[in-house]
Amino acid sequence: MDRISELPDDLIAIIISCLTRKEATTTSLISKRWRDLWKLYSGCFDFDGSHVPKPKLIFSKSLFIGQMTYAGTYVPHEETVKFANWVNRVLRSYKGAPMKRLRVFLKPNRVPGHYIDEWIQLATSKSVQCLELKYPWLESPGQPYIFPSISHFGFLSLKTLYLKRVLISVERLEYVITHSRNLEELNITKTSIMQSLKLYSLSLKHLTLYKWAESESESETNVHVFALNLLSFAFYPREYHRKNLFLMDSPKITCIKTMCPWCHFPNNLSQLHEFVFEMPSYFYSCDQSRSVTLPELPNLKKFTMKQCAIADYCFSRFVAFLKAAPLLENLTIEVSEDIELTEAKWNNVEYDHHRYNKLKTVTLIGHGATKDVEIIRYFLSCAPLLDKITIDPCHLFFLGSSEENSYRESSELYFADRKRIIGLTSGVFHNVTVV
Repeated sequence: MDRISELPDDLIAIIISCLTRKEATTTSLISKRWRDLWKLYSGCFDFDGSHVPKPKLIFSKSLFIGQMTYAGTYVPHEETVKFANWVNRVLRSYKGAPMKRLRVFLKPNRVPGHYIDEWIQLATSKSVQCLELKYPWLESPGQPYIFPSISHFGFLSLKTLYLKRVLISVERLEYVITHSRNLEELNITKTSIMQSLKLYSLSLKHLTLYKWAESESESETNVHVFALNLLSFAFYPREYHRKNLFLMDSPKITCIKTMCPWCHFPNNLSQLHEFVFEMPSYFYSCDQSRSVTLPELPNLKKFTMKQCAIADYCFSRFVAFLKAAPLLENLTIEVSEDIELTEAKWNNVEYDHHRYNKLKTVTLIGHGATKDVEIIRYFLSCAPLLDKITIDPCHLFFLGSSEENSYRESSELYFADRKRIIGLTSGVFHNVTVV
C-alpha cells in the first residue's frame, strides 16, 4: 500500500478537498481503501446542466361536448431525469465537513423546479457555505423558479448567496438574510422583487442588487439597507422602475456602484475610495429636486460617470459630484450621444471653475466624447496636476462586449471619430492620448 493510503481519513479528506469534484470522484478507483473516501470531499460541487435538452411537449386528446380537444403537457426529457437523479446521488452521498460551495448552472426551460428544491435542501442540510443558482428552470414556460422555504437552521453556515433569474419574495429574502448570521456576500441578479425591501445584516460585506425588477410598475418603492460592515454595494434597478435607495450607516464602505437617481447616502462615507454612477435615460427628465445628493467624500480617489451627456443641466450636476471629492485622482466619463438636451451648447453652459487640485487622469469614452473638445479645456484649466487625458471613441453599445474588437477593427464610424478627435487635439493639447 502506498504511503498516502496509510494516512488517517481526516488528512486524506483534506487532500481530496484540494481537487475538483470530478477528480475527487475518480479517486474511488484507486483501491478498496479509497472507494468511499471521496464522499469526505468538502470542496466545490459545480453542476453544469447546459447540455440538458428541452422538455418534450406531449399532446393528449379528450372529448368535450361532442368535440375532440387537445391539451399539451411539458414532460422532462429522459436525459433531464438522468442528470437530476445523478446530482441527487452525488449530494446525498456527501459526508464531509461543511460543504464549501454548490453551484448549479442550467439553461431556461430544462429542469423542473422540484429537483432544484431538493438540491438546495440537501446543500443546506450539509451546511453549505456558498450557494450559487443561475438560470434555473422554470416550472412551465414563462413561469420563473421560486426559491423554496427552508428552515433557518439551513442558513447558519451560509457565507455567499448568488441568485440569478430566481423569483424570491421579499419576505423570504429578508428571512434568509436575517437567519444567515455569517452571510458576507449577497448577489440578486435579474429577479422580480417589486415591493419595498429592508435588509438588516451585521455580517454582510458585499451586496449586489442588479436589474432586479422584471415587470413594469408605475409605483415607487423603497430599498433600505442597514449593514454596518458593508464594504461594497452595487444597485442597478430596471430603468423604468423607480426606486428610492436609502443606504443607512455604513462607515466601512469603500465602493459604491449605482444607477439610481434617488439615492440617500449616509453622512459618514469617509472610507469610500471608488464611486460609479450610471445615469438612467429618465434622469434628464426626472424631478431634479429628488435627485441624488452626496455628502463629503474626503477619501474618494476614483470616480466613474456612465451614460453621461456633459452639457447644459447635466454639467452642473456633474460638477456637484466632483466638488464632493477634493482628493479625486482618477476620473472616467462614458459620454452618451443618444440623449438630446435642450440648448446643449457649450457657449450656453456657465462654467464653475472649481479647482481639482489632486486630479491626475481623465478618461473620456464613447462616440459622444469626440463631439467637442471644450471638456478638455475645462479640466486643463481647473486641474493643475492633470498629466494625462485619454479619449476612446468606442461606441458604448460595443464597449466591453464580445463585438468590441470587431467594432474597433472594422467600423467606419469608429475610424471617423478617431480621425476627427486626433485632428482637433493634435498640436493643441500635448497630454491627450487617443485610443
